[in-house]
Amino acid sequence: MSGFQTHALVGGVGGLGLVTSLERTHAALLPQIGGDSAALLGIPGGVSGAAVIVASAFLALVPDIDEPHSFVAQRVREVLLLVGLALGIALGILAHGPLWLPLAAGAVGGAAGLLSGTWLLKGIRAAAGGHRRFTHSLVLAGGLALLAGELGRTGAGLVWLVPAAFAWGIVLHDLADLVTPSGLPLLFPFSNISIRLLPAPLCRYGESLMVVAALAVGWLLLRG
Repeated sequence: MSGFQTHALVGGVGGLGLVTSLERTHAALLPQIGGDSAALLGIPGGVSGAAVIVASAFLALVPDIDEPHSFVAQRVREVLLLVGLALGIALGILAHGPLWLPLAAGAVGGAAGLLSGTWLLKGIRAAAGGHRRFTHSLVLAGGLALLAGELGRTGAGLVWLVPAAFAWGIVLHDLADLVTPSGLPLLFPFSNISIRLLPAPLCRYGESLMVVAALAVGWLLLRG
Protein backbone atom coordinates (compact mmCIF):
# COMPACT_ATOMS: atom_id res chain seq x y z
CA MET A 1 0.00 0.00 0.00
CA SER A 2 1.30 3.42 -0.88
CA GLY A 3 1.62 5.94 1.96
CA PHE A 4 -0.94 8.65 2.49
CA GLN A 5 1.59 11.29 1.44
CA THR A 6 1.92 9.61 -1.97
CA HIS A 7 -1.85 9.37 -2.37
CA ALA A 8 -2.27 13.03 -1.45
CA LEU A 9 0.45 14.03 -3.90
CA VAL A 10 -1.08 12.01 -6.75
CA GLY A 11 -4.50 13.42 -5.87
CA GLY A 12 -3.24 16.98 -5.85
CA VAL A 13 -1.45 16.57 -9.18
CA GLY A 14 -4.58 14.94 -10.60
CA GLY A 15 -6.56 17.95 -9.42
CA LEU A 16 -4.02 20.26 -11.04
CA GLY A 17 -4.41 18.36 -14.30
CA LEU A 18 -8.20 18.62 -14.06
CA VAL A 19 -8.05 22.34 -13.38
CA THR A 20 -5.63 22.89 -16.27
CA SER A 21 -7.94 21.00 -18.62
CA LEU A 22 -11.06 22.84 -17.43
CA GLU A 23 -9.36 26.20 -17.75
CA ARG A 24 -8.58 25.46 -21.39
CA THR A 25 -11.87 23.86 -22.39
CA HIS A 26 -14.59 24.86 -19.87
CA ALA A 27 -13.28 27.98 -18.17
CA ALA A 28 -16.79 28.98 -17.10
CA LEU A 29 -16.75 26.11 -14.58
CA LEU A 30 -13.90 27.83 -12.74
CA PRO A 31 -15.25 31.30 -11.89
CA GLN A 32 -12.76 33.80 -10.53
CA ILE A 33 -13.35 34.61 -6.87
CA GLY A 34 -11.94 37.52 -4.93
CA GLY A 35 -10.75 39.54 -7.89
CA ASP A 36 -9.88 39.39 -11.55
CA SER A 37 -6.50 37.76 -11.14
CA ALA A 38 -6.02 34.81 -13.50
CA ALA A 39 -4.02 32.73 -11.05
CA LEU A 40 -3.19 32.34 -7.39
CA LEU A 41 0.50 31.74 -6.73
CA GLY A 42 0.80 30.41 -10.27
CA ILE A 43 -2.08 27.92 -9.85
CA PRO A 44 -4.42 27.70 -12.87
CA GLY A 45 -7.94 28.78 -12.04
CA GLY A 46 -6.97 30.96 -9.08
CA VAL A 47 -8.98 30.35 -5.91
CA SER A 48 -11.35 27.96 -7.72
CA GLY A 49 -8.43 25.93 -9.04
CA ALA A 50 -6.81 25.76 -5.62
CA ALA A 51 -10.08 24.44 -4.13
CA VAL A 52 -10.27 21.68 -6.75
CA ILE A 53 -6.63 20.68 -6.13
CA VAL A 54 -7.08 20.51 -2.36
CA ALA A 55 -10.33 18.55 -2.75
CA SER A 56 -8.61 16.06 -5.08
CA ALA A 57 -5.77 15.55 -2.61
CA PHE A 58 -8.22 14.70 0.17
CA LEU A 59 -10.49 12.57 -2.01
CA ALA A 60 -7.48 10.45 -3.02
CA LEU A 61 -7.10 9.44 0.64
CA VAL A 62 -10.67 8.28 1.17
CA PRO A 63 -10.52 4.72 -0.32
CA ASP A 64 -8.16 3.61 2.48
CA ILE A 65 -10.96 4.18 4.97
CA ASP A 66 -11.46 0.39 4.91
CA GLU A 67 -8.05 -0.19 6.60
CA PRO A 68 -8.21 0.38 10.38
CA HIS A 69 -4.56 1.43 10.64
CA SER A 70 -4.50 3.76 7.65
CA PHE A 71 -4.05 7.51 7.99
CA VAL A 72 -7.61 8.22 6.88
CA ALA A 73 -9.27 5.60 9.12
CA GLN A 74 -7.42 6.74 12.23
CA ARG A 75 -8.50 10.30 11.54
CA VAL A 76 -11.84 9.55 9.92
CA ARG A 77 -13.78 12.32 11.63
CA GLU A 78 -11.19 14.95 10.77
CA VAL A 79 -10.75 13.67 7.22
CA LEU A 80 -14.48 13.51 6.54
CA LEU A 81 -14.75 17.02 7.93
CA LEU A 82 -12.11 18.15 5.43
CA VAL A 83 -13.68 16.17 2.56
CA GLY A 84 -17.09 17.64 3.36
CA LEU A 85 -15.54 21.09 3.62
CA ALA A 86 -13.76 20.71 0.28
CA LEU A 87 -16.85 19.35 -1.50
CA GLY A 88 -19.03 22.07 -0.02
CA ILE A 89 -16.65 24.80 -1.15
CA ALA A 90 -16.45 23.26 -4.63
CA LEU A 91 -20.25 23.09 -4.88
CA GLY A 92 -20.51 26.69 -3.72
CA ILE A 93 -17.96 27.84 -6.28
CA LEU A 94 -19.63 25.99 -9.15
CA ALA A 95 -22.97 27.52 -8.18
CA HIS A 96 -21.58 30.91 -9.31
CA GLY A 97 -23.11 32.60 -6.29
CA PRO A 98 -21.78 35.36 -4.03
CA LEU A 99 -18.49 35.02 -2.17
CA TRP A 100 -20.18 33.87 1.05
CA LEU A 101 -21.86 30.88 -0.63
CA PRO A 102 -18.73 28.64 -0.90
CA LEU A 103 -17.92 29.46 2.73
CA ALA A 104 -21.42 28.57 3.90
CA ALA A 105 -21.55 25.40 1.78
CA GLY A 106 -18.13 24.38 3.07
CA ALA A 107 -19.27 24.84 6.68
CA VAL A 108 -22.36 22.69 6.10
CA GLY A 109 -20.33 20.00 4.31
CA GLY A 110 -17.70 19.96 7.03
CA ALA A 111 -20.32 19.62 9.76
CA ALA A 112 -22.00 16.76 7.89
CA GLY A 113 -18.67 14.97 7.47
CA LEU A 114 -17.81 15.37 11.14
CA LEU A 115 -21.18 14.06 12.33
CA SER A 116 -21.18 11.08 9.98
CA GLY A 117 -17.66 9.90 10.85
CA THR A 118 -18.27 7.17 13.41
CA TRP A 119 -21.27 5.32 11.95
CA LEU A 120 -20.09 5.74 8.37
CA LEU A 121 -16.73 4.12 9.16
CA LYS A 122 -18.41 1.05 10.63
CA GLY A 123 -20.76 0.70 7.67
CA ILE A 124 -18.02 1.06 5.07
CA ARG A 125 -15.82 -1.56 6.72
CA ALA A 126 -18.72 -4.00 6.92
CA ALA A 127 -19.59 -3.55 3.24
CA ALA A 128 -16.09 -3.27 1.78
CA GLY A 129 -15.23 -6.99 1.83
CA GLY A 130 -11.74 -6.40 3.24
CA HIS A 131 -8.95 -3.95 2.60
CA ARG A 132 -8.29 -2.88 -0.99
CA ARG A 133 -11.52 -4.41 -2.20
CA PHE A 134 -14.74 -2.55 -2.89
CA THR A 135 -13.54 0.91 -1.84
CA HIS A 136 -10.71 0.55 -4.40
CA SER A 137 -12.80 -1.05 -7.14
CA LEU A 138 -13.30 0.51 -10.55
CA VAL A 139 -16.71 -1.15 -10.48
CA LEU A 140 -17.66 1.21 -7.64
CA ALA A 141 -15.99 4.15 -9.40
CA GLY A 142 -17.88 3.35 -12.60
CA GLY A 143 -21.17 3.07 -10.73
CA LEU A 144 -20.59 6.42 -9.07
CA ALA A 145 -19.71 7.99 -12.42
CA LEU A 146 -22.90 6.63 -13.97
CA LEU A 147 -24.90 7.96 -11.03
CA ALA A 148 -23.28 11.36 -11.46
CA GLY A 149 -24.14 11.36 -15.16
CA GLU A 150 -27.75 10.40 -14.47
CA LEU A 151 -28.10 13.10 -11.81
CA GLY A 152 -26.66 15.64 -14.19
CA ARG A 153 -28.96 14.53 -17.01
CA THR A 154 -32.09 14.76 -14.87
CA GLY A 155 -31.29 18.29 -13.80
CA ALA A 156 -30.68 17.59 -10.11
CA GLY A 157 -28.52 20.67 -9.75
CA LEU A 158 -24.98 20.20 -8.54
CA VAL A 159 -25.74 17.02 -6.59
CA TRP A 160 -24.01 15.08 -9.39
CA LEU A 161 -20.69 16.48 -8.20
CA VAL A 162 -20.72 14.36 -5.01
CA PRO A 163 -20.65 10.87 -6.65
CA ALA A 164 -18.39 12.22 -9.39
CA ALA A 165 -15.91 13.47 -6.79
CA PHE A 166 -15.71 10.14 -5.00
CA ALA A 167 -15.30 8.28 -8.31
CA TRP A 168 -12.46 10.68 -9.12
CA GLY A 169 -10.89 10.00 -5.73
CA ILE A 170 -10.96 6.23 -6.28
CA VAL A 171 -9.26 6.53 -9.67
CA LEU A 172 -6.54 8.81 -8.28
CA HIS A 173 -5.99 6.55 -5.27
CA ASP A 174 -5.73 3.44 -7.44
CA LEU A 175 -3.00 4.99 -9.58
CA ALA A 176 -0.66 5.00 -6.58
CA ASP A 177 -1.59 1.50 -5.42
CA LEU A 178 -1.29 -0.12 -8.85
CA VAL A 179 2.49 0.30 -8.79
CA THR A 180 2.87 -1.64 -5.51
CA PRO A 181 3.79 -5.36 -5.41
CA SER A 182 0.31 -6.55 -4.38
CA GLY A 183 -1.56 -4.53 -6.99
CA LEU A 184 -5.35 -4.17 -6.85
CA PRO A 185 -8.40 -6.31 -7.70
CA LEU A 186 -9.84 -3.56 -9.86
CA LEU A 187 -12.93 -5.56 -10.85
CA PHE A 188 -13.97 -6.58 -7.33
CA PRO A 189 -16.55 -8.01 -6.52
CA PHE A 190 -16.63 -9.70 -9.93
CA SER A 191 -12.98 -10.74 -9.77
CA ASN A 192 -10.36 -11.08 -7.03
CA ILE A 193 -7.46 -11.06 -9.50
CA SER A 194 -4.96 -8.36 -8.58
CA ILE A 195 -3.62 -6.12 -11.31
CA ARG A 196 -0.38 -4.15 -11.14
CA LEU A 197 1.27 -1.79 -13.59
CA LEU A 198 4.92 -2.66 -13.05
CA PRO A 199 6.82 -5.94 -13.46
CA ALA A 200 7.96 -7.70 -10.28
CA PRO A 201 11.54 -6.30 -10.14
CA LEU A 202 10.28 -2.71 -10.30
CA CYS A 203 7.33 -3.05 -7.92
CA ARG A 204 9.63 -2.74 -4.91
CA TYR A 205 10.38 0.80 -6.05
CA GLY A 206 6.86 1.50 -7.33
CA GLU A 207 5.91 4.11 -4.76
CA SER A 208 9.16 6.05 -5.23
CA LEU A 209 8.71 5.94 -9.00
CA MET A 210 5.14 7.21 -8.62
CA VAL A 211 6.31 10.13 -6.47
CA VAL A 212 8.90 11.10 -9.07
CA ALA A 213 6.35 10.78 -11.87
CA ALA A 214 3.76 12.86 -10.00
CA LEU A 215 6.27 15.60 -9.24
CA ALA A 216 7.40 15.66 -12.87
CA VAL A 217 3.80 15.87 -14.15
CA GLY A 218 2.97 18.61 -11.65
CA TRP A 219 6.03 20.61 -12.69
CA LEU A 220 5.14 20.29 -16.37
CA LEU A 221 1.54 21.35 -15.73
CA LEU A 222 2.62 24.44 -13.79
CA ARG A 223 5.13 25.37 -16.46
CA GLY A 224 2.60 24.92 -19.26
